[in-house]
Amino acid sequence: MKTLRIYVILVTALATVVCAAQEGPLVLAQDGQALARIVAPTDTSVPAWAARELKTYLDQVTGAEFEIVTAADTSPRIFVGDCPEARAAGFDLADLERDGSWRAVVGDDLYLLGRDEPGPVKIYVHSLIERGSFYAVDHFLEDVCGVRFIKGGPYGDVIPSLPTLSVERTTVRDEPFFVDRSLGQSGLHGYDYPDADAHATLDESGRREDDRQMLLVRSGWGTLKMATGCHSSHYLMFDERFAEEHPEWFVLLPNGERGTDMPRGSYLCYSHPGVVQAFIDDARAYFGGEPPESRELTTWNKCGYGDEFMVDPHDSYPYCQCEDCQRVYQADPDQSFSEIIFGAVAKVANAVSDFEGKYVSTLAYGPKRQPPKTVTLPENVRVRLCVNGPLHHSMAGTRDEQLDLIRRWSERMEGDLVLWLYINQARPTKPIAGVPQVEAHAIADFLRAVKPYVRGAYFENESTAQTFRFLDEYVVLKMLWDPDQDVDALLDDYFTSFYGPGGEPIKAIYARLEELWRKVYTIYGGDMPRFASRVDLWEKIYTEEELAAMDVLIAEAKELAAGDEAYAWRVGMFGDEMVGRLHANRDDYERTLGVASQSEVTCYRASAEPDANGLLPMSAWDGVPHEVLGPAMETEKLHVLTHVKVAWTPEALHLLIECEEPDPDADPTLPDRQADDVDLWKDQTIEYMVTVEDDRIMSQSQYHALININGVVSDLQKALGESDYAWQGQQLVTIERDESRWTARITAPFAAMGIGDPIGLGRASFNVVRHRPRVGQAPEYYAWSPASQQGGWTEATLHGQIIFAPDVAPTPQVNLLKNGALDPTRDDGRWFADWLVPTQNVDNIFRDEEIRWDGAAAARLHADEVETVTLLQYLEGIQPATTYRFSCKVRIEEIVGEVPGHNGAYVNFNAPGFNQFVPQQALTGTSDWRNIAFEVTTAPADKWPEGARPYIRLKIGECTGTAWFDEAQLIEVTE
Repeated sequence: MKTLRIYVILVTALATVVCAAQEGPLVLAQDGQALARIVAPTDTSVPAWAARELKTYLDQVTGAEFEIVTAADTSPRIFVGDCPEARAAGFDLADLERDGSWRAVVGDDLYLLGRDEPGPVKIYVHSLIERGSFYAVDHFLEDVCGVRFIKGGPYGDVIPSLPTLSVERTTVRDEPFFVDRSLGQSGLHGYDYPDADAHATLDESGRREDDRQMLLVRSGWGTLKMATGCHSSHYLMFDERFAEEHPEWFVLLPNGERGTDMPRGSYLCYSHPGVVQAFIDDARAYFGGEPPESRELTTWNKCGYGDEFMVDPHDSYPYCQCEDCQRVYQADPDQSFSEIIFGAVAKVANAVSDFEGKYVSTLAYGPKRQPPKTVTLPENVRVRLCVNGPLHHSMAGTRDEQLDLIRRWSERMEGDLVLWLYINQARPTKPIAGVPQVEAHAIADFLRAVKPYVRGAYFENESTAQTFRFLDEYVVLKMLWDPDQDVDALLDDYFTSFYGPGGEPIKAIYARLEELWRKVYTIYGGDMPRFASRVDLWEKIYTEEELAAMDVLIAEAKELAAGDEAYAWRVGMFGDEMVGRLHANRDDYERTLGVASQSEVTCYRASAEPDANGLLPMSAWDGVPHEVLGPAMETEKLHVLTHVKVAWTPEALHLLIECEEPDPDADPTLPDRQADDVDLWKDQTIEYMVTVEDDRIMSQSQYHALININGVVSDLQKALGESDYAWQGQQLVTIERDESRWTARITAPFAAMGIGDPIGLGRASFNVVRHRPRVGQAPEYYAWSPASQQGGWTEATLHGQIIFAPDVAPTPQVNLLKNGALDPTRDDGRWFADWLVPTQNVDNIFRDEEIRWDGAAAARLHADEVETVTLLQYLEGIQPATTYRFSCKVRIEEIVGEVPGHNGAYVNFNAPGFNQFVPQQALTGTSDWRNIAFEVTTAPADKWPEGARPYIRLKIGECTGTAWFDEAQLIEVTE
């Protein structure tokens, strides 16, 4: 394996080395017997840790028992760490770069030493201490012994058997090219990776992943991380400390309010002298060793990092509208807020320049991504530039722009620049989830390209499974140490070492995965990344045929590796956690597509023509059934109701959206928001999305409109991976408001959406969502399609279906259940009017106004112990030989029945001719709201007993747990 290990002959030991070279390699073990002893301290210094590391692996490689001693008079010896013998042999550590080391054979002794932190230490990945001797040992184990550190957890190391071990009589100076080297997500269980156990073993406490930590150390994780952290203004608690006394320190919003206690925290006005002085006082206290309490803080964590103090805003920074900020911003809008925020950074840095060896660090990110033009950055400023990295480097349309930004920042920082790289497009959230972002060659190409400009990088490589990224992790850390090595040789060694005889089929799968990942962002063509839609992802890229071909290769690899326990386990793990998980994710796509398709709304033809204003009159909505928006995102309860009705006329789709709003004074909607403002979603808004198959582009087009409570519209078309805000939906909108609600009437012309004949179209993907921000409180989110409620609002495969029907809405049928909505109470205020509660259940049934499907309340049935709880209604007017349809909504939580069958949650409809239990297999476990619906036909008149009393029971039977029932309906089926 080619590495950046520089082979040199020390001048001071030249004669010795030349003489010794004639004697052949130095033998350290012979036929399973150790010939050399390890000479090192036995304390907790870096050399002592390194010596124990060396012994652990040498014992396994050779089968011998190597001894660690503090001194030895006879050779062969293995000296670990700086010592008098190493200095006498001419090894000068002062000449090495950070993390550098020496490996050399001088005479009959082996020297492994490097730059080390003095004194007792703890070796783990985030202890940013120099550990050159540790690197010297691990690289010796790799280069000479053939050990490979591939992953943490089971079968993570490759350890060959070499009973006789020798080392060439050479001298190796080993230094990493990049000094800053690190990854995101160093711990796996904390990120809930489904395959975490396969890659990291938890210790007895269940908290630490020691083997994962040591893997990253052995892989060359850097001991210097420049510009550590982000978003320090949030962690410095400016809001809590200063908002009440100094509201002017916070951004001035367009509505005239200050940016305190916003959904993502508070934001500062960086042109205000008070803000700058507070940062200065905090930084001086930190560098001066003062406790955080001296600045009314509880911790310096995430603000101060050893020799650095961070001055940085956090995500979604709203541009301050104050006069001072706007004067600078308007002078050069292309610079965004770089001149303003870096101006504050420079002032803080100048004010702490008397602290020698201390730095003010920050990110070049978001509103300050561009190098400042008017601000001189002092020498004690460190900057980490945030860019996309390898993926953008692989595309012509983004490569030059990205490299130009890196070059300009590098020039500004005189080469003292590090990067934050977003190789996280295939993360659990958008843009792509469920597939592996495999790009080993792109990583290598990118790091070679940025060699002249940066001193290192942090790779934020989020994913949905660790197996999806662990090969790229290996490549990243190897290439950060030596970006000039042959990546194909590195990969060949990896596959051969880790998978043994099964390596070639696994290599073929990875080669295909790399091709497929590139297809994910090139499927729509062009010279810059445009990501595939979820439909394209699973139906055009990771198809059943592609996964089936991988299955064949996995079977081949398993057969080849079957004779070795370690190789077989690794191949099996890859088959389960890479290819198997791809199968599972594809199945989930099909399942969620099915869930979404169950959400249907029939769009009937309007019963009246639009008024002169183009909107349907309110009378046309009478009798049109409504749909309900349920809680979404982090909103767990139905705090307010949102109802949607749809209808169509030949020219347009019409929507009536009624939004309950009992607290209008808490609405932060900006009064002067303009049409097509990309930030309109921050207001109180409703959104609708219609997605159709577009023959012009052989793909889908989504038409998406956002409408705020003032009737301002921002609309866009999304197609081929791009969003086009220039699209004009030509919607007609009117908003009506009162003290408790606001209602939007919308006319959306079909022509603007490319729909010629809605009846011919038949159906389209459809969703409606609502964002309800509130001053001083968490925002609320609601969505119509249940499959989209966890955040996939704009993903068409998670939407329901709108079905265009040729007729007007039928007259609503009479609900034969009284109080089927379960809203009104009895006269005494208890439970539910018209429903009966058995005496033994009076403590088990509740009226729940928070967890509900629609209306004012739902019925909650609960059992702590195994028992039956029933809500009963006797039915009047049920006729013989008649078909009835029952439906209701039900939600369950931790329902546990003792045996399968009717033990759980269900509905019981009893009438002559049947005693129906639905579902037959009662509901158990936990699930969100679902629909129960069934049809039954009563007995003929000659079999109808006198005095029959049909009834409906909402019930949990012989179980524990909780069930909610809402919106129960019983109608006579007439067609």
